[in-house]
Amino acid sequence: MVAAAVRTVFAQPDAEHVTERSKTIAMMLGRQLPKVEQMMREAREDLLAFTGFPQQHWRKIWSTNPLERVNREVKRRTEVVGVFPNPAALLRLAGAVLVEIHDMRVLLVVFSSVRGWDVPGDGSPRRRPTLPVEAFPLSASPETFPRWCRSTEAWLHPTHNCAPPQSTLSPIRREATLMFIGIDTHEDTLAASSVDSAGREIAQRTFANTPAGHAKLLTWTRSCSPDLSRVGIEGSANFGADIAHFLNDRGIDVREVPAKLTGCERTWLRGPGKTDPTDALAIARITARDEDLPPARQRGPREDLKVLVDARE
Repeated sequence: MVAAAVRTVFAQPDAEHVTERSKTIAMMLGRQLPKVEQMMREAREDLLAFTGFPQQHWRKIWSTNPLERVNREVKRRTEVVGVFPNPAALLRLAGAVLVEIHDMRVLLVVFSSVRGWDVPGDGSPRRRPTLPVEAFPLSASPETFPRWCRSTEAWLHPTHNCAPPQSTLSPIRREATLMFIGIDTHEDTLAASSVDSAGREIAQRTFANTPAGHAKLLTWTRSCSPDLSRVGIEGSANFGADIAHFLNDRGIDVREVPAKLTGCERTWLRGPGKTDPTDALAIARITARDEDLPPARQRGPREDLKVLVDARE
């Protein structure tokens, strides 16, 4: 009953009626719930702060639902990574999510404006002359846009908050071009996954654990990104020894990823349980996050004997 009564405050046509209705509801609820009345009186200024804005924006700001959706999306994206190496990495990912949400909001406003919908000061929707989207390309001059399409002008005259699609990459995205490779090794196959410095997967493939497969993996790695930083391999002294030596001979930094770290990282991934591609992605993210991984182990007689025993079993 209390929630239904409070909701009527937000259904009023103007600020004067909103304030009057808030006082009436507080007085009505105070007969049976004096604490609710006191709370509504103390929080009235904050509760009705939305009335200080144009009426067409009330529905978007009279509750914290939009902000909660943003926070939920940031939480969902950060939970995928799990553990961040430093605060700067967390700030990079959260900032990229906020920039993406901002850009999508700007595009929505641009599309709505160009399609002809507008909401004047009186709050009643008004239809503008319909114009095709092609009539306003983003590369056009500001004079080609109507004055009411201010969001489109924001694209043409970018600030630090809103960059046009043709602009160069921001420092955040430029740093994220560094690539890291994770390889899950088996007797016959190599599952490889590439990620950027933020842990986002770039590509994923499976190769044969043969000299020809090693060459194809190297070619695929260079085609994904020229800025290869490190390669992580689980089992570099076992089934991954040949690929580790192959990459080391070509000047690539190869690290050993312990199986326990892979198992912990896999628990953060959203996938169909334990699979080779999932393990490769977990290895790649560990390689990108941890700069102190040990170098790939060199195989000796002991490791050769273990490989022989594993193959016979």
